[in-house]
Formats: sequence, structure tokens, C-alpha cells
Amino acid sequence: MVTDGSCWQESFPAVQIPGYTKDGKPCTTVVVRESSRGGMVPPMSRQAIHAVIIVTLVAVTFGGALGNGFVWDDLPVIVDNPLVKGGRGVVALLAAEDTIPGLGSTGYYRPLTYLSFYLDHLLWGGRAAGFHATNLALHAGVAVAVYRLLIAVSGGGAVPLLATLLFALNPVTVEAACFIAGGRNTLLCALFALLALLTHRRGSTGLAALCVLAAAASKEAGFLLPPLLLAHDVVLAGGRRSWRVYASQVLPLAALLGVRVALVGVGANFSGVSPGLSLAPELVLRYLAVIVVPPLHRVAYLFAPPELISLRFAGSLAGCALLALLALRCRNRLVPFGGVWFLLFLLPAVAVAVRYKLPMADRHAYLPAIGIAILLSGVLPAAAGRVWLLVPACLAALYAGLTVVAVPVWKDNGTLFSRMVRDEPRAETGYTELASHLARRGDMDGAEGVVARGESAGALSPPLARFVRLGMYCRGAERLLEEGRLDEAERLVGKALKLEPDFVPALVDAGSIAARRGDLREAIRLFDRAAAVQPDDPTPHYNLAEVYRLLGDGVAAEREMAEYLRRQKRAGN
Repeated sequence: MVTDGSCWQESFPAVQIPGYTKDGKPCTTVVVRESSRGGMVPPMSRQAIHAVIIVTLVAVTFGGALGNGFVWDDLPVIVDNPLVKGGRGVVALLAAEDTIPGLGSTGYYRPLTYLSFYLDHLLWGGRAAGFHATNLALHAGVAVAVYRLLIAVSGGGAVPLLATLLFALNPVTVEAACFIAGGRNTLLCALFALLALLTHRRGSTGLAALCVLAAAASKEAGFLLPPLLLAHDVVLAGGRRSWRVYASQVLPLAALLGVRVALVGVGANFSGVSPGLSLAPELVLRYLAVIVVPPLHRVAYLFAPPELISLRFAGSLAGCALLALLALRCRNRLVPFGGVWFLLFLLPAVAVAVRYKLPMADRHAYLPAIGIAILLSGVLPAAAGRVWLLVPACLAALYAGLTVVAVPVWKDNGTLFSRMVRDEPRAETGYTELASHLARRGDMDGAEGVVARGESAGALSPPLARFVRLGMYCRGAERLLEEGRLDEAERLVGKALKLEPDFVPALVDAGSIAARRGDLREAIRLFDRAAAVQPDDPTPHYNLAEVYRLLGDGVAAEREMAEYLRRQKRAGN
């Protein structure tokens, strides 16, 4: 091996590559002379072999996801979404705010994510396997990009491969890889973020700016890339670049933000977001623990924010301060840079944690976990000798085994929400979603049992349990109505109306049953009552238009259809 006296690199035949000091600082180019030993594998060939290993292990470990179906938000966001099916055109899709049909706006604007759903639908139709294949391909692509980044910042050898596998096979990545609606935006953002950093390192300013824009158009975390690239230059490259470089990254993001405001307004996620200050230190430690110790991984996490003046808050803050101090004192600069990546991409999850019923989600750990892989690539070289590298190799094998077990949890809603109830019996989400799933399948006794369990566990308050029962009665009735089982559907609707006489979905279902029986006047009465109870709901007016059409009253049908369209437009659906 030939160096300039301060750099280290593996010896390969007749190759010029950038060198790095042992503490991670870049140094002058190392000219590696031809080795006298025969049979040496050229560096690019070795990297290609490592990339194949990474992709193969990801495919084997996550391959079971191809047999999974659509779960949770996949149904409203993808299966039932006319934008994804192309019914309103690509322009409408790119100009639309992220919405869940029937539930309204999420406050996000992610055109690239929705474009990927649209392309998936063109390729695969309604087959879930195709959407899952795209997610797995993206996860494999992210893993290869992580490896390329680690090669670029830490040199060759086994360390970048092992650090990449500890990320790619980690069960904390399962939710992002297997949850199509919830994970696709994260996968796209991660891929473009890594490409932005790689192209930025090579000095490709325009291409880096394009990747930054694509990351932000996939998920809002992409807006954090300019400070990340600045941190890379200061921490790893030893100095900032020209202001023009950073301006080229910020200006496209400003334009994207302007387009977002022009198309969909400011949105809920840009106004009134609580920083969750008291919860922030604890979330940092909890996410770090879940990433590093995968047996702590669960489908659901529930805990309340601590008081600002409490031992719990003080202990979490002290723990974060100690970890930060250790990272800053580390000689290898990859450690503090990995810490910056971890914390920066954890900021969005911390900022919105207090707005959701479940303060943590594994998909929010996906981007921060890349920072831990960078950090590990700086720590592992300190373990001298190949024997020590067996530890991360065995850990990667353990991670893979845990991931193989975790993938089938996302097979269908019954499996997912049953596991959620088991993992966190105090959280209401598992009970409400599982009861809804069972009701859709016609298992009303099972749904009633789930609600009763939620009440006894204290997860469902009496008003919430009542609301869940109303919803599951109506969903069960709608399924029976589709099957033509009118008497059974009418019994369920009657139970809902007994609980709440003015429950609009039950009134609409009752009107639909009356219309199917031929009692059109009773149907009109019920739909009119639903429209009076909830004036902003467009659904009763659509049904009224259909009934008046059956009665031959074209004027009334047109009036109600116009009212339906007006209210639908106002609702933003």
C-alpha cells in the first residue's frame, strides 16, 4: 500500500481514488500502485459484488411482502382514490393536496409520491403485489445508495457493507417497506436525499439541486437537505462551498413551497404544529433504542409527554446531552455527521408527535436509521481485526431473522391490527381499526368482542366505543346491502339508529335499503333528513339525484346533482 504518509486505503491495482485519514477527514488523492500479488479483485468489481449481496439479501429478507395485501391507509389512499386510478388526469394528480377520500385533507403536498402510485396502477392495476414490488425495489435502491455513500465517506473494505446491512435488514425498516401508503413517501425521499448528497460530493450542483427538489416533492423531510449538505461540507469536507451552491438547492425548494401554497394553501402541517418540546429528548432516545436494539420494535407505541419539570424529562435530556458529547469527542468525523443526520431527520417526527394518537411509528425511524449507519461506519474501524467484524455480521443476521418474522404482520388488516392490540393494549387505534375490519368481513360478533375488550382495557371511552359501534354497524350493513341481503342489512342499520337517530351514514344506508325495496318516497325522506342533519355532506344529495331520476323527475334530479357537485367541490374531494 502506498500513501502520502497520512492517508489509508486498501491496495488495488493501478487506481486513483480519494483518500481519507483515519479520523474520517479527506486528504490528497492516493496513488495506489500495482500490487505484486495476483488475483486481486479491482475495487469497482468488489463494490459491484457487495451491491449484489445487498440487493439479494434485501430481496430474500423482504420477499414475503409480495404476498401481502393492501392495509390500513392503503385502502383510502390507493385502492379507493380516483386520483391514483387516473380518473382526473395526471395534471389533477400533481396539483392535488394529499387527501384521504372520505376523511379529507392530511395537510401534505407530495406530488412525486402520488405520481408513483399512479404509475404503479398503470403497471399493476389493483394488484397489491405490484405496489409491494415497487416498495421493495425502492428499499433495495436506498440500501445500495447507502453503501455507495459509505464507500465515498469511509473508504473500502467490509465496514461499509456491514453498516449498510445493519440498516437494510433492520426490522425497524419493515413498516416503510411494507406499508405502501405510509412508507412510499419515505422511501422516495430517502433515495433522492442520498443521491443529492452523492452528487453534491462530486460537485454536480445542478443534479444535486434536482435531487433535493425530488426529495422534497416526495416528503416534507426533503426540505431539510440544504442544512444537511452544509453540515456535510463543514464536518466532513472541512469548509463551506460557495453560496451559489447552496442557493441552487434552496431556490427550487422555495419554488416548490410557492406551488404548494398556490395550489392547496398553507395546509394543516404548516400551521399550528406543536414542537412537543417536553417529548423531544425522550423520542430521540426511544427512536435510537428501537433502531439499535430491534427486539424493542413494536407495531404501536403509546406514551404521554412528560412535564417540562420532571425527572423523566431531565433524565431524557441528560441522556441526549451525554450522547451528543460522546459523538463530538469522537476522532472520526463520520460519528458526529451521522449524529447530525439522525437528529435532523428526526425533527419532523418530533414536531408532529403530539398531533397523533400514537407518538411513534417505525416508518419515521427509516431516514434517521441511515444516520446511524453512517455513524457505525465511523465506529466499526476502531474495532481492530477481522474477528471484531463478526459481531456486526452476526447482528445483521439477527436483524434479518427478526425482519423475516415482522414482514407477515403487514399481510392484511386483521393480522396487523391484532398485533397492534397485542403490542399496545392501551392504544385505541388497534381496537377501532380491527373492529372496522371485522365488520367489513361480516364478523359482527368478533367486532363487538373487540370493542368490549377495548372498553375493559381502558383504551376506548364509552363515547368512543359508541361511535365505533355506529361505524361498524353501518359498514356491515353496506356489505350486506351489496350482497342483496336486505333484511340483515336493515337490522344492523336499525341498531345504529337506535344508538344515534341522527347518525348520517345510518340514515343514508336506511334510504338505500328503502330504495332497493322500491319505497322511493321513504328513501327521499331519509336522504332529506340526512342532508338536513349534516348540510355539508354531499352524499345525501347524490342519492337524492338518483332517486328522483328513478321517479322520472329530471328537474329535481339535476338540482340535487348540482348541489352534490357544489358541496363536493367545497369539501375538496
